[in-house]
Amino acid sequence: QQGSCFSLVIPTEFVSEQEESTAQSIAVNHTPHILLVEDNELNQLVLTRYLERNGCQVSLARHGAQAVEQVFQHPYDVVFMDCEMPIMDGFEAARQIRAREMAENLSSVPIVALTALVMEGTQQACKEAGMDAYLGKPAKPEDLMRYVQRYAAQQEPPVYKQA
Repeated sequence: QQGSCFSLVIPTEFVSEQEESTAQSIAVNHTPHILLVEDNELNQLVLTRYLERNGCQVSLARHGAQAVEQVFQHPYDVVFMDCEMPIMDGFEAARQIRAREMAENLSSVPIVALTALVMEGTQQACKEAGMDAYLGKPAKPEDLMRYVQRYAAQQEPPVYKQA
């Protein structure tokens, strides 16, 4: 039997840290706190590094159940939520977050779907689950920062009452 050999070329763009931070400065009145919900370690590393270089504080969750727990333990400005993960997917996590926010009369944390799912109906499924926006993978760094700016700018850090 013969196996297959595949090669993958990932285009990257290298800029100095000074150029990067100047190009993507965030006009907010506090350090944006981001929850990145992602099960792929390489995606975690790349996205975390980019967000941190652009002035964000990043926390990680490896699956939806961790995300639901973390959202109510610490206030976040934005949650970037993968949709396909083990244990609990992003759709169910978003539904549980929205249900608890409603039950406890809490402000809604912005949830941005960050997913490789590109099938017809995925954006609608994200919306129905309670997500605020949809961003396809691979995400462009400037698109991530656009959502950080949209949701973190001109608002005070979110505060959740302690359980």
